Amino acid sequence: MSGGISSLFVVVLRVIEIGRFMARKKKQSPFEDLIEITAMLPWWAGVLLALIAYIVCHHYATAEVAQTMKLGQLGGFVVSQFGKTFATFGQYLLPLAFLIGAGISAYGRHKRATLFEDVQENSSLSALNGMPWQEFEMLVSGNVPICRPKKLST
Repeated sequence: MSGGISSLFVVVLRVIEIGRFMARKKKQSPFEDLIEITAMLPWWAGVLLALIAYIVCHHYATAEVAQTMKLGQLGGFVVSQFGKTFATFGQYLLPLAFLIGAGISAYGRHKRATLFEDVQENSSLSALNGMPWQEFEMLVSGNVPICRPKKLST
């Protein structure tokens, strides 16, 4: 049981480490890092991660921790109890972070699709020239719907 808890803990720590190496202007909490990483994924991946995180953490949170009476087994007991405590809080906080990130991802995808449609409707360069650079970056960042280009009228 403690092997599964420790492997879950290692995975969570690696996700936090990935977020630490991302460029940012201010120091963020691991919760905010997790939201930021999830927002980079497709929205459905964030929802799937939320479901998996809840199922896994709930399994460990409701598992029985064996009571130990021997002094030599005290370390294993402490690790098991720490994992159970982490899973108890994690079964609610991790899915929340994943769902917030999925919502941000869905909003960004919707906004990029709207920008793409606006540019596609206006076939002149004025649509791109009049666009702020943040919107242009969002437009060319990817995740736009693939469709056939409009034929330009001559």
